[in-house]
Amino acid sequence: MSPRRLKPCRKARKRGGTNGAGKGMSGFGHGLFNFSSGRGIFFMTHNSIARKAQQGFTLIELMIVVAIIGILAAVAVPQYQNYVIRAQIARAINETAGLKTNVDLCFTEGRTNWNSNVAAGDAVTSADCNLGATPSSILVGAANGFGPTVAGAGYPRVATDTTTQDTTIVGTFGNGASTALTTGAGGKITWTRTAAGVWSCKASGYDPKYDSASCPL
Repeated sequence: MSPRRLKPCRKARKRGGTNGAGKGMSGFGHGLFNFSSGRGIFFMTHNSIARKAQQGFTLIELMIVVAIIGILAAVAVPQYQNYVIRAQIARAINETAGLKTNVDLCFTEGRTNWNSNVAAGDAVTSADCNLGATPSSILVGAANGFGPTVAGAGYPRVATDTTTQDTTIVGTFGNGASTALTTGAGGKITWTRTAAGVWSCKASGYDPKYDSASCPL
């Protein structure tokens, strides 16, 4: 009597057919295919990603980028220019206001011969006042009396009206200041001290949209 041949289990055959190395998978570099189910799954490989990257941008993508840059420039550049102008106005107000203390002190001491910046060795008299001013790159104006000349920079000018006894500190925009502050009549920051010692500030010569609350037009 011949021995009986055992038939392999169907599940085992199916499992072996799908899980066997190299039998249930085909072309892993491009995709995975399950022969038992007839379904394919696509996988991006390193080479396919590199080929996609080498294709570059499409014309529409480049046009979108250019449009975005144009919009940003149209908004950002004027805003930046506005910021620079306002910053220069604030700087000029502070630089001119810095002389008020020395003007008050010199009036108290009876010294009204204004000098922008007295250096050691300068021949001064008891009537000379050292304002302690420094040249500014956004102002134009020669020094009052003593004061070193600096290329591309100017001093605030101090003067006393002999009739009203009002004293002014005037900073005139120029040199490195924005053209919005130097065109036409030219922008100015003027501090005025009355004979009673009261100070006030008045700006002039530039667009009202740059008006500053600390020194209004």
